[in-house]
Amino acid sequence: MNGVEELVQVFQAIAQEQRDGGHVAIGTLLSRSPPSVRVGRLTLDGDRVWINAAAIYVPRPELGEPPNPDLASPGDRVLVVSPDGQTYVVVCKVVR
Repeated sequence: MNGVEELVQVFQAIAQEQRDGGHVAIGTLLSRSPPSVRVGRLTLDGDRVWINAAAIYVPRPELGEPPNPDLASPGDRVLVVSPDGQTYVVVCKVVR
């Protein structure tokens, strides 16, 4: 089992403990700004989607900033969690 699978299991365990039920899924990033992600057949966007700033920070080489290896680009697979089924958080880019 790799680190991402372990992280998904941790979030699933947390979600099971919540009364109102949480949700953990792997989705596809459609857009960084405005934030949009597809999870299964559902497209999530607008005020319901939050994205971890580290996953979308685009470095500025002109300022000597190194590349961001965690940068999630449209089409990348991302870990999505929801504590309530209404708000969704893109936690990070995931790879196999």
